[in-house]
Amino acid sequence: MKVYDVIIVGGGAAGFFVAANLLSKSQNFKILLLEKSKQVLQKVKISGGGRCNVTHACFEPKELIQFYPRGNQELLGPFYRFQPADTIQWFESKQVPLKIEKDKRIFPKSNNSQSIIDCLLKYSQNIDLHLSEALIDFQNQNSLYQVTTNKNLYQTRNLVLTTGSSKEIWNLLTSKKIAIVDPVPSLFTFKFVNPWSHLSGISVKQVCLKIKDLPIQSCGDFLITHQGCSGPVTLALSAWAARVLYYRNYRFDLIIDWTHQSLDWEQLNGFIQNHHFKELHNACPVDIPNRLWKFLLYDYAQFHSKKWGQLKENEKNKIFEILTHTVVPINGKNTFKEEFVTAGGVDLKSINFKTMEHKLYSNLYFAGEILNIDAVTGGFNFQAAWTTGFIVAESILKK
Repeated sequence: MKVYDVIIVGGGAAGFFVAANLLSKSQNFKILLLEKSKQVLQKVKISGGGRCNVTHACFEPKELIQFYPRGNQELLGPFYRFQPADTIQWFESKQVPLKIEKDKRIFPKSNNSQSIIDCLLKYSQNIDLHLSEALIDFQNQNSLYQVTTNKNLYQTRNLVLTTGSSKEIWNLLTSKKIAIVDPVPSLFTFKFVNPWSHLSGISVKQVCLKIKDLPIQSCGDFLITHQGCSGPVTLALSAWAARVLYYRNYRFDLIIDWTHQSLDWEQLNGFIQNHHFKELHNACPVDIPNRLWKFLLYDYAQFHSKKWGQLKENEKNKIFEILTHTVVPINGKNTFKEEFVTAGGVDLKSINFKTMEHKLYSNLYFAGEILNIDAVTGGFNFQAAWTTGFIVAESILKK
C-alpha cells in the first residue's frame, strides 16, 4: 500500500492552500487530496459574485480579529504569522495581481475568481487529486493514519482535515472523542413579520442595528428586500448573534437607528427651526430615501400630514423615536446566497494554534471552516482559511 506524506481531506481554499505551500518548499512531497464532490474550490468560484473576495485590507492583527465573532482570540497569534499583507504577497508572487477596493475588500485585478482557482490548481498540480471520494474513517496505527474512503484504503504520515461545514465529518470526529461545538447558521438575512415589500431595493448608507434585550450592535450599509432586510450591517449582526438567534428560533425585535447614532435633540430642534414651513414628508433630518421617510411617517408612525412648525412636543418625541428606534419584528431568516458559513465546528480549545494540530492526536491537523471559526463578510473567512492552511503547511515542513 502506498504511504503518503500528507492526505488532505477537502478540496476548498484551505485544503489547496496547504498543498500549494507544501509543494512550494519541496516537490518531493507525496500528497493526496480527497474531495467528496465532482468539483473543487466551488466556494472560491462563487464568492464575491464570481470575483472572489480574497481577503480584506486590514493589516493590524489586533484590529483584524475584531471581525471574527468566533475564533478572534485564537487567531491573534496566527495573524502575526500570516495576515492579509502576506496573502497579497503570496498571490502576487505567483502572478495573480490583486486590488483593494474602496470598502477595503480585496479582489483579483481580473475581477474573475477563476484567476484564484487557476493559481491554486497550478501550484498544487503535483498532488494526487481524487474526486467523488469521501472520507469514511481514519485510525492512528504505528505513527501512520489508516484512511478509509468510500473507494479505497490509504496510509499517511500526516492527515489534514479541511472539510468546512461537513456534518458527516463532524459526526466522525465526535465518534473519535474530538469535541465539536454544535453548528448553527451564520451570515443570514432577516425576514420581517410584515414585509415592507413596496420598499424592496431601497438601500441606506450607515445605519445601526440592535437586537432588543441584547448588548449586540452592528453599523453599516442596509438593504430592504422583498421579504425583509439584508446588506453588510444585517449580515454582520447575524454573525455576532448567530447562536442566540438560533435558540430564539429567529424570532426577535430588530431596532433600527437610521441616523447612525448621529442625531441628537439639539440637532433635531435646529432642523425644525430651519424647516418651519415645510411639510414633514418634504424634509428629513437624516439622509434616507424620501420613499422610506414617507413610509416611516405615515405607515409606521401613523402621522397625519402637517408642517414641521406645527409639531407638538410629544410629536417631536415621536419623530426622534422613529428615526433612532424603529422596531421591526423578525420572524425568520434567509440564507445569504453567496455565503455558506456556519458558527460551530471543532472546539478551538482542543487545537494548538501554533501548529493547527489537535492536542490529543499527533499529526492530525485542521484548517478553515471545519474549526469553530467564522467571520463577517468582506474576505475575512477566506483569510482565516489562508492563515490556518499556511500554518498547517509550515508545521508539517518543520517535522
